[in-house]
Amino acid sequence: MNTLYFVDLFKIEMMQEDLLKHLKIKKCSAEERYQIYLILADFDYVYLQDLIKGSKGLPPFLLKEMMSRLIIPNNFESYVQNFYDFPYEWRLSTLDVFGDKNLRSLKLQELLETLLNANEREMRVRAAKTIASLEYISSPDVIIRILDENFQKKEWQAPQSMSERMMLARLMGSIREERFLPYLKLLISDKGYIVRSEAAKSLRKYKNGREMLLSIIAEHPDNYARNIAKEWLERSMDYE
Repeated sequence: MNTLYFVDLFKIEMMQEDLLKHLKIKKCSAEERYQIYLILADFDYVYLQDLIKGSKGLPPFLLKEMMSRLIIPNNFESYVQNFYDFPYEWRLSTLDVFGDKNLRSLKLQELLETLLNANEREMRVRAAKTIASLEYISSPDVIIRILDENFQKKEWQAPQSMSERMMLARLMGSIREERFLPYLKLLISDKGYIVRSEAAKSLRKYKNGREMLLSIIAEHPDNYARNIAKEWLERSMDYE
């Protein structure tokens, strides 16, 4: 492992073939294999994706770190274009990297907004998280349509959907579109604490946000909504 760290630190690309040979031997440990994958990602090894597809149980943290090494401003459009060719877990990590690196393009925006309606809940959550990071949506109607379609559905109110409701509340706080306010005021009385908290935090970000929270504290019929509004009135906006 120390040798692998050394190769990684000094970017010794001439050892690429040695690394590939080491992957094939039985005594190559899981830790060594993961570190070699990271090094090969840095070397931009052409067949890395094929190599990893045969590796079972790749940890999400490693996959994200690897994609972070692979995706750069000069090539991220190719990852957008080929997004659906990647395995599911790769796609999730790719979305995280797009947001973390603040990468932007028209095609990426179109992809993200399409993924808000994906069949897989986690894909929808990651897309909403990335949009929240980029602080842009082509039209508020994209989000309003989703909210209107889902608010009355029992499955959307279930605990399993809590992360999705929370992330949409965050997105509405990042973009700060006035038309989102009625929905945030509904979410501030959500059954899930993390949803209520995110809705209150998002309301605080708006112009006159403090006044809106004060109004909720004074007038809202729901005790949970009043309590969370009070929390975010007193909390620093840097709190996560």
